[in-house]
Amino acid sequence: GFTMSNEKLIEMLCTIHENTPRQGPGSRNSTMRALQMVPQLSRRENVLDLGCGSGAQTLVLADQMRNARIVAVDFYRPFLDALNERATAAGFASNIETRLGDLGALPDPEASQDLIWAEGSAFVIGFEQALAVSSNSFYYKVGLEVGPDELFKEARRLGYGDAWRGD
Repeated sequence: GFTMSNEKLIEMLCTIHENTPRQGPGSRNSTMRALQMVPQLSRRENVLDLGCGSGAQTLVLADQMRNARIVAVDFYRPFLDALNERATAAGFASNIETRLGDLGALPDPEASQDLIWAEGSAFVIGFEQALAVSSNSFYYKVGLEVGPDELFKEARRLGYGDAWRGD
């Protein structure tokens, strides 16, 4: 039968999603609802957006957190290039720094971050892996220290039932 390596599959999926506004579940409304749960949002000045894709949620973060410096990380350069273009067009180029990186091998991202945002990236790398990468993940920071079943329920409550829908 036909087999495909994980690398080829990931490359194919990334290519398919290059021109979509969002590469994972969510919408502007779900990002806004999640942001409302973050305590002391105005004090969050250093934000790490893990698995940012082309930046649909990153731009919402920049719009809602005007004083924040956002480091947006993804493993696929074309997504980061698209985010840079979108950030410039929206007037947020000076607030957003993009970095090429692997979500599963980040060096202690909590050390200098006020907020770690992982919208959709937990979906991509798997909830178990996402929780292993950072026990101080976004879900933990907003008081949702839960296992995968509860996380799925919370994701649905936040509007992720409309997965893959563009803004």
